[in-house]
Amino acid sequence: MAERGAGPIATDPAAPGVPVAGGPEATGGTTATLLEPGPDAGVGNVPAGGTDAAEAAEVDRWASFPAAANAPGPANPSPDGSMLAYLAATSASDGGRELRLLPTGGGPERTLTLPFAPLPDADPDGLPYTDEGPQWSPDGARLAVLGPRPDGATGTAVWIVDVASGEARPLVVHPASDRGPRWAPDGETIAFTSRRDGRDTVCLAFAVGEGPAVPLTDGTRDDRDPAWSRDGDQIAFRRRSVEDPRHDDILILVLGTGEERQLTSRPGKVGLGSKPASRRGMRWAPDRSQVAYVTDEKDWDILAVLNADNGSGWTLAGEPGDKAEPRWDPTGKKLLYTRTHGPYVACCVKGTSAASAETVDPGDGFARSPRWLPDGRVVYLFTDGRRPPVFVVQDAKAGAVRTALPTPVPAVPTDPVADGAPSNGTSDAPSDVSPVSGERDGATTDTLPAPIEGLVDPVRHEVETGDGLKLGGLLYRLPEMAGTAAGVVSLGDGPPARQEAGLAPGPQRLAGAGLAVFAPNLRGTRGGGRPVLDGLLETSDTEVEVADLADIAAALGELDGIDGGRLGIVGRGFGGTLALLAAASRPGTYRAVAAIDPIADWDLELDTTDGASRAWLTRQYGLPAARPARYALRSPDTFAALLDGPVLLVGTADAPPSRAAQLDGLAATLAELGVAFERETAPSGEPEAVTYGRVAAFLSRALARTS
Repeated sequence: MAERGAGPIATDPAAPGVPVAGGPEATGGTTATLLEPGPDAGVGNVPAGGTDAAEAAEVDRWASFPAAANAPGPANPSPDGSMLAYLAATSASDGGRELRLLPTGGGPERTLTLPFAPLPDADPDGLPYTDEGPQWSPDGARLAVLGPRPDGATGTAVWIVDVASGEARPLVVHPASDRGPRWAPDGETIAFTSRRDGRDTVCLAFAVGEGPAVPLTDGTRDDRDPAWSRDGDQIAFRRRSVEDPRHDDILILVLGTGEERQLTSRPGKVGLGSKPASRRGMRWAPDRSQVAYVTDEKDWDILAVLNADNGSGWTLAGEPGDKAEPRWDPTGKKLLYTRTHGPYVACCVKGTSAASAETVDPGDGFARSPRWLPDGRVVYLFTDGRRPPVFVVQDAKAGAVRTALPTPVPAVPTDPVADGAPSNGTSDAPSDVSPVSGERDGATTDTLPAPIEGLVDPVRHEVETGDGLKLGGLLYRLPEMAGTAAGVVSLGDGPPARQEAGLAPGPQRLAGAGLAVFAPNLRGTRGGGRPVLDGLLETSDTEVEVADLADIAAALGELDGIDGGRLGIVGRGFGGTLALLAAASRPGTYRAVAAIDPIADWDLELDTTDGASRAWLTRQYGLPAARPARYALRSPDTFAALLDGPVLLVGTADAPPSRAAQLDGLAATLAELGVAFERETAPSGEPEAVTYGRVAAFLSRALARTS
């Protein structure tokens, strides 16, 4: 559905958001498509001649674009290394997950039919890369998986799944919400985090047979994320600080005696581990009493090691980039981890005595859930700007031959591409990839699957703000386009969500329409070091985000091939809010703005959003009642009367709770102020790329040349 002010605009029902040639909003022809960019694609004056059938085919093409939410979750190899277990999206568009098993030696994956709906095991406070995925028993016969409580009450439970039969039962049935299961080395018990009465407690339960959850910590403070020692006699866990819930300490529990030893922030301790910090991701070495973990005590999240006997600690990996997901190799001589730097996430290996780390993935992409195999090889999930996520197996060194396992996410159906557009005719294109779906019949020794045809290969770009901070992101442009293109700043979901070098439906769809797109990571996001991550804490009383977006617009307009007088901006959620603010409070900076499900009522948003989002917002800005001026600076209503260019509001049926009411309120405000705007509604299940097709059509019209 599309409407403009009080009157509808003419659109093609076969291609939502695409104006009908000759309709009241058409300006010189049909909107450019990905496959047929003209010399001025994306500016509203490409040659006419498209047909309804072609436009419908283009919508179908983008409807097949792999959504980021459909990427496989963290995978864990079985104890013998023969199988990966992970959660992946179901074929339905309801956000559901299913448990899959994928042979590491090649072959088709297997989906286990379960009596419950498996759930991701994410940190409730939103800490990144804390979901560990399904957990194998030491004998490889069972998996511990998170799911809903069996009594139907709110919360989660740990389920034990028999791998051979798919039969499942809850680990314990009790009035608490459980997560984070970890098998004891002997496979007889499972430690996990249990939340009851508003507190997290580390508990223990027998893996076979029903029984109670036995508390191992007293629950007076939040204790979570147990990690077993190699002999099963001790458990490391993190305890949330009473003074600051952002900080944690690492403690050791001796099971035989009940003794607790605090290893970090102890009185008299100096050096690493002595000051308050966020600590997570504990992993015991396989051959000695040492615990590797992630800490934010320096300018980047680093990998550190603690001696579990005396609490001494040292840095293992402190190079630029935020480290996460540490894993010891079977010998205890190397650590595998991910490193987030700018828009890229690399898979790295570092010897415990080595001076530097090696990056083992192909580069310029997004690596996730790296794991060791028993034979010393590694497996990780990898994607980049033009390839769907695949699991990759290789030796643990740079330049090793990589084996791509069957593609778990279907690729976009391919079509002939325009002259100059990227194609998959590259030397690394595997011969057994289907030209239709990108699915594989078995493992190959090619580097990666072929890139998806017609997609843009994004490049890293940085912008320096007025106060000297460098904000990085990705630039998407169709190659070899004649003339200058209109530019678009695409904010995605806004901070703290990162815009990474994986398949990005929004920027790709906009770039496919011939627009030059910059997708920045703003203050408050990871990957730029502590100054960027904490860049809102000291500036939240100012319009710092809008000032940064003005600097970004100025820098974008100076790039060759981009017309600085024809810039647009788009975002979703908080990103949509910031897009509206940038267009309104800095008149003339952005000529057009589109907002998808923007946040427009902060009281309503904080009352209905998830705990992780609420925690981030209150940390950055405080509470609306206590800090009304901060939230007024970030409310579209404050500057709505200053909107003087084309405005598009898009509501999606799959938006978080309360967003529809917020959008209605914002639309009513704009109408009352006499601000012209268009409004569209995306039905439930509409793919993100199709929704951004609505935005691409709008911006192509709004940023058309006027002479």
